[in-house]
Amino acid sequence: KSERLRQIANTTGLNINEKKRTLCKNITNAIHVTLDEKPIANVDEFNYLGSKITMDGDSIHEINTTISKTKQLFGMLNSIWKSSVLSKGTKIKFYKNNILCILH
Repeated sequence: KSERLRQIANTTGLNINEKKRTLCKNITNAIHVTLDEKPIANVDEFNYLGSKITMDGDSIHEINTTISKTKQLFGMLNSIWKSSVLSKGTKIKFYKNNILCILH
């Protein structure tokens, strides 16, 4: 199947990056996947579109990362929350546009 993927990618002008190709499996059986007769490395976790994907499928890592990012952002924006110049409505709009996007 991986060779078929390579063929289809080549017909559309896409190339598979050899440095970035990895395999994260959630099964206990040892499987060996190759591409161009070269083995693809097995990893326990990797980042995909900003989310951590783990071998066990546990989402606690992702939840903790999201909480950490939100805490950091709140800390950096502390001066905005304490500002007497900005109205409560402006702060709420800022929160919705900058904080909630991290949480969803």
